Amino acid sequence: MRWIDGDSTFSGNGDDVIEVPVNVTIHGPETHTWSKTQVPFAVSVGFQVRTHVVVEPGFQLWASGGHIRVQSDGSISAVGSPLDVVLFTARPEVPGTWGGFWIESADARNEFEYVEIAYGGAPDFHNILLGGASYLEVRDSLIRDSAACGIRVPTGASLRLSDVDFDNNAGGDVCGPP
Repeated sequence: MRWIDGDSTFSGNGDDVIEVPVNVTIHGPETHTWSKTQVPFAVSVGFQVRTHVVVEPGFQLWASGGHIRVQSDGSISAVGSPLDVVLFTARPEVPGTWGGFWIESADARNEFEYVEIAYGGAPDFHNILLGGASYLEVRDSLIRDSAACGIRVPTGASLRLSDVDFDNNAGGDVCGPP
């Protein structure tokens, strides 16, 4: 995803998406950037993040399965803007279509700002699931339409929320230990 830029055109090919049909592990010493493109990324399997990933304003991902797992040696910084939100959603738009985020990293760079996360909560997941000693800060974002919790926070995890809206999360907005 880091080699695709916003100037490339990916339309007129049936479905106007950039399809990622395989399980992907993102690793390496360098930072990976997910840029805004003219069409969304479509994924049906998971991502393993094992380095720092920066998600730029306007980036869109449509999932039809899988989840994004930020492992202990990775981190994610998804920062949109009021006019260019970062969107992680699903096709079809049904709660539980995908697993959402599983964040195991305690890295202080884990942040979501002006992000919308929707339709997660596939079995054993939530829109955001934190691991035992993980860290995440969420600001000015919308967490909605999960088949489970909007955010699941176990004992030992650290979650900071500021101006976050929740809507229609079947298991509750922020849930404690199972």
